[in-house]
Amino acid sequence: PELGLKGFRDSEQRVKDLRLEEIDFKDKTVLDVGCLGGFFCNYAYKRGAKRVVGVDLPEKAQIAYEISNYLKNWNIDYVPKTINRTENVEEFAGIKKFDIILYLAVNWYLGFPDWLFEMMNDVLIVEKNGKEDGITDEAVEEILKSKCSNVEIIGHRNDFDRQPILRCRK
Repeated sequence: PELGLKGFRDSEQRVKDLRLEEIDFKDKTVLDVGCLGGFFCNYAYKRGAKRVVGVDLPEKAQIAYEISNYLKNWNIDYVPKTINRTENVEEFAGIKKFDIILYLAVNWYLGFPDWLFEMMNDVLIVEKNGKEDGITDEAVEEILKSKCSNVEIIGHRNDFDRQPILRCRK
């Protein structure tokens, strides 16, 4: 939005759908898995995050890096990497645990790998991907409940299809 460009999704509506305004980003570490253009990395930075790491495919991470630099959002690291289910994210992120993890519409590609929960210090926001992955909404909720002490469905995305948005706490 700061660049005057309209994307294929309404980022400001997604902030509302994800209820990010309810999260205190001040002095927190944030990991955005599948960060695309870096919108949510920039969002966390502007709300006081002390360190933000966005991970995505090399071409997407490069675009996100250039946008953040143009906006003068300097304390965001972008990792140009195709990550997998058995990845040791700490090796390239440089942080063992993140206070806030954004895992938005990437479960179709990665599932719910162990490293996701091992790196979670406090809050995990999951936006279920709507692609046909064979995982029901209920199954996603059960997977998250097996790894987190508190899981709640906080809403649904509605721009492509109706998919649950879940907030998990360690």
